[in-house]
Amino acid sequence: MLGVSQSEQSNYQVKSICFDRLQMLKKYGEQMSKTAVDKSHYLYAVERIDKPKDIALPQHKEIPPGAPIGCDFEF
Repeated sequence: MLGVSQSEQSNYQVKSICFDRLQMLKKYGEQMSKTAVDKSHYLYAVERIDKPKDIALPQHKEIPPGAPIGCDFEF
């Protein structure tokens, strides 16, 4: 959701829905970080939601051209 909310290809409506859901998750994470035994996961999620542009999203590698090996199998 963080990636979609920051994407240049996402339109306004998609970004606004992502923003709403991320704010809900942030609120939940803040509540859980006060009561959960292992609160580190919630604190990290809240940090990522607060500063999404500070964290680089993983980049996908291009798939090489051509069919995958073994795709000529016939049923």
